[in-house]
Amino acid sequence: MILKRLMPAVLGVAAAVAAGASGYSAEETLANYWPLGANQHSWDMIGHRQKDVSSPLTLMTVTNKTLDKKQFELWFSNKGGQIDGQADVERYFYCANPDGNPWLFLSEYIDAKAGKVAVEHPVISTRILFTPKGGKTFDLIENGTYARCGAKGQPYLFWNVHLESYRIQVWGYLTENPKFKWFWDATVTKPMVINNDCLKGNNKRKAIRVQEAWWSTFGAPNGKWGLGSGDRDSAGLPTGSNVTYGRSVWHAEGQLPYFLTGAPDGTAIDWCTRQIR
Repeated sequence: MILKRLMPAVLGVAAAVAAGASGYSAEETLANYWPLGANQHSWDMIGHRQKDVSSPLTLMTVTNKTLDKKQFELWFSNKGGQIDGQADVERYFYCANPDGNPWLFLSEYIDAKAGKVAVEHPVISTRILFTPKGGKTFDLIENGTYARCGAKGQPYLFWNVHLESYRIQVWGYLTENPKFKWFWDATVTKPMVINNDCLKGNNKRKAIRVQEAWWSTFGAPNGKWGLGSGDRDSAGLPTGSNVTYGRSVWHAEGQLPYFLTGAPDGTAIDWCTRQIR
C-alpha cells in the first residue's frame, strides 16, 4: 500500500497516537459538536421530503442528558414502534487519555421504558483500529489507549476535530454475554459547513460527517449487517475488508449530534432536524 504524504498537523496527531504522547491542542474540539456538560435540550427529526409540510411526522426526537462532568446520554424517542415513555439510550463518556489524545467513548446501550427499571447493556471492545487519512493504522489496544480509558466501552470519536479524516474500526460484544457481538466501521471527516433546509432562519452551520457500517448478532445468531456490508470470515465475523457504508450522519455545532442523516456518499439527505427546543 502506498501512503500519501501527511500534512504536518496530521503527522503530529498520528505520531502522538502512536507514541502515546500529548501536546496537540486546538481551540475547537468535539465539545463544539457533542453535548459534554451541556444543558438539556431536544431536537426533532423529520423526513427531508416533508420539509415543506406544515405539520410533518416526527421520525425521532433526540434529547441530551448530562450525568456529570465526563458523562452524558443521548435519548432517542418518538421512533416507529416505540410506546409513550420509551427510549433507546446511549451513554457516553469523555476519556482524557493521560499521556495521549482525548476520545469520546460509547459505554453502553440502555433500554428505557416509563415505569420500568432501565436495562443496561455495557459494551467492551476486543479490537480497535484507528487510521488517519494517508497515515498508518494504529491498534488502540496494543498502544495502551484502551487501557488508559478504563478498558471498557468503545472509542467513538476522536476529540480533536482537525484531522482531515480518519477511519475507525471496532470489534466487540455486550458484556452480559459474549455471544452478542458487534462491529462498527466509520470514516469521520472534519467539520464543514452544511445546509439544513428543514430549519427556519439560519440553516447553515458546521458539522462533522460520519460514514458508517454496522454489523451485529443482536436478534440474529449468525449476525447481519444493519448498515452497509463487508467481508466476513469462515466464522461469519466481519474482517474489516471491503466495507461499504450504509449511511452518513452529520453532528453539528451547537452540540447537536444526529443533526442530519443521509446517503453514504453525502449526496442526499434522508432525515433532518426540524425543531430545536
